[in-house]
Amino acid sequence: TVLLPLTQNIEIEKGYSMTFPKDENAPWSPSGIKAYWQNEGAAALASKVELGLDTINLHTLTILVPITNQMMESGAAMETYLSDIIAPAMGWKIDSSILGGTGIGQPKGCIGGNSALITVAKETGQTAETIVAQNIAKMRSRMVAGSLKDSVWVGNPDILPALEGMVIGQLPIFLPIGTGVREGGFDGVLYGRPLILSEFAEALGKSGDLSLLNLKGYRTVTRVGGFQTATSIHLFFDASAMAFRVTFYMGGGPILSQPIPAPTGKSSKTRSFFVTLADRA
Repeated sequence: TVLLPLTQNIEIEKGYSMTFPKDENAPWSPSGIKAYWQNEGAAALASKVELGLDTINLHTLTILVPITNQMMESGAAMETYLSDIIAPAMGWKIDSSILGGTGIGQPKGCIGGNSALITVAKETGQTAETIVAQNIAKMRSRMVAGSLKDSVWVGNPDILPALEGMVIGQLPIFLPIGTGVREGGFDGVLYGRPLILSEFAEALGKSGDLSLLNLKGYRTVTRVGGFQTATSIHLFFDASAMAFRVTFYMGGGPILSQPIPAPTGKSSKTRSFFVTLADRA
């Protein structure tokens, strides 16, 4: 998994849920936890606390593989093979749920069905299946102030031709891997932030083909120990096979339930930790 380490992750040793206090008021909102300057000798002003509760339930992700006795004779080679195919399969499901999970029997995604997601409209007259520099600039402007430094781009691999050669003035916006930029396991750098290519992202031209995400605004809960493995000689006994099972417990969802309004008189636009580009089909 690429995305899970970027989230606000909490590990628990037991149980199948965790409840967190929740306050979605911005620092400049009339209510919520606030800081006040206190005059000498004056009583401190109390916050109008409006704490709610947010419960994240753990869901079970499982891989069950029957291994015949003949396969088991391969020994270490079979263990290596299973490790090579199980890790990507688990990682795909984990990352796809962080992006687009329904929240029913799986984590709730930060793109699919997220009411805090901001969708930036295409430019007037913008042609189908294109991405232009102004799209990128406007998406960046809708992120919560101060959160760009922790954000990543997530896009469909088909967006690459649209990004190649994109410039502001004479400066390139996109730097592919192999250009000397510190890569860190990502697929390039777009406007100063890492780009992750994902087959889960929508097709080029569809809303969600390119998103800007700060996953510190997404909370995950996992079990201590990560992947748990178990074997059984009983499940597939009649087929002379052993059952090999890998289990991972995880829950997750966006911390905010709606975008954050700007301070009064500062901007008419809202901000969020999750921004995507509208349909251009």
